Amino acid sequence: MINISFNYHEDTNTIDNIVIKNYKSFPKEVEAIVEVKENKLVISPKSVSLLQCVYGDRISINYVQDGNELTFPVIGKSSVFADQDSGNRLTKSNTVSFRGFQRDLLLKYGNIFILEEFKDNIFRLVPKVENSFDIKKVF
Repeated sequence: MINISFNYHEDTNTIDNIVIKNYKSFPKEVEAIVEVKENKLVISPKSVSLLQCVYGDRISINYVQDGNELTFPVIGKSSVFADQDSGNRLTKSNTVSFRGFQRDLLLKYGNIFILEEFKDNIFRLVPKVENSFDIKKVF
């Protein structure tokens, strides 16, 4: 979002003191990001679009076990999982309440995630790692 402010002088029809501020809620909008904050998940607009959800939809995070030891988090609307009443509602500001044990469990995998398609309307939460090593080796 961009905020532009200025002073307009009617008597001289001039403008001065132009200030342009660029507000970014997410570093790169090219990535679909989910971030774990204090007691909530912040879901980027691109993630909301990928999840095909709107204000009031329930969002769930589940964990998929691949083999005996590998487990990873996935996200989707509650309707794509077994229980439509599970999960928490998406707010108008694209956040989801996320507290207690469920938050602590997800933080073990990371705090900023990039969505990667897993199955129909279910996305894997891949930790965003700033280092240059291959993320696939982490899992």
